Amino acid sequence: MKRLICFALAAALLLSTGVPALADGPAPISTEVEYLDNGYYIVTEIYAVQTRAQQLTSGTKVQSLYSADGELAITFEVSGTFKYNGTTCIATLASYDYEIHAAGWYLVSASAWCEDNKAIANGEFKHPLLGTVDTTVTLSCSPTGMLS
Repeated sequence: MKRLICFALAAALLLSTGVPALADGPAPISTEVEYLDNGYYIVTEIYAVQTRAQQLTSGTKVQSLYSADGELAITFEVSGTFKYNGTTCIATLASYDYEIHAAGWYLVSASAWCEDNKAIANGEFKHPLLGTVDTTVTLSCSPTGMLS
């Protein structure tokens, strides 16, 4: 009898939780494309993270490196948390993440840090045939909490 009650409670709890939407995810608040001399191009996107805390904002700036034929090679990003008050803004947390999508590429080194109102990440990637890619991604925050 106890097992039946536990099972019924577990089933009720499971059914009462919300089902996540099958959306593609949040849309970027900013997108830029930079074309390189070798035919590769970089897509840079900024995503804002909703926070409930007042005068606190978070976000992520993602750089994606594509080959000339549109194949995604590397994704490198910086995430930052900022405190702002309408007059000033200060970065309180910075972290990096990356993903290798194309064969041959590997991460040599990476780091992230805060500097004034910026969350900054630097990464160095290598490919045995294509050489080295050194990238720095900077996410900035205005005194009013706007990310750029």
